[in-house]
Amino acid sequence: MFKQKRIISILFILFLILLLIPTESFSVQVGFYVGKVTILRKGRIVRARYGLQLQGGDIIKTGRGGVITLKYHDGSKVKI
Repeated sequence: MFKQKRIISILFILFLILLLIPTESFSVQVGFYVGKVTILRKGRIVRARYGLQLQGGDIIKTGRGGVITLKYHDGSKVKI
């Protein structure tokens, strides 16, 4: 019984340590845009600009003819 409690305690401590280790960060930025492109961030409208870091939960909206390219930290790109 004592051995089981000790194992559970050790596993719990290891779990807490893993929670403190930082994971790869979310890094996406505006690489290019043309036309009307806005970003809704926490209820506020932010105008797109080159190099703007996007945050989790950001909503991208393009107007007629608007295009945006998002650049990820690994060099990959997404065009919207």
